[in-house]
Amino acid sequence: TLEKSTIAKGERVEEALGRIAASTSTVELTPKGRGLARGLSFADADLAGKACAAAFGRGLLMETSGPCSEVMKIMPPLTVTDDELDEGLAIVTEAVRSVTMGA
Repeated sequence: TLEKSTIAKGERVEEALGRIAASTSTVELTPKGRGLARGLSFADADLAGKACAAAFGRGLLMETSGPCSEVMKIMPPLTVTDDELDEGLAIVTEAVRSVTMGA
């Protein structure tokens, strides 16, 4: 069902964001959200914007949110396929890595 699929995909996004945050020792990142409405909160809001721009440059439309635009917002459609989700999460991973290396 759509409900079960959405829950499972939300858990996959949660795990992926946790891995991204854990793999970045130079910048403080905090996974946030629930279900498919999630994000990565950056201690440095400027880096969140740069990460979104890096993702956009790789073909993924992203934006920031939060009171200081410090959150890299991830909100795929409920009907996202597994392959599309994997591709999007790979782009997010690459984008975050590109802006946090050397930060």
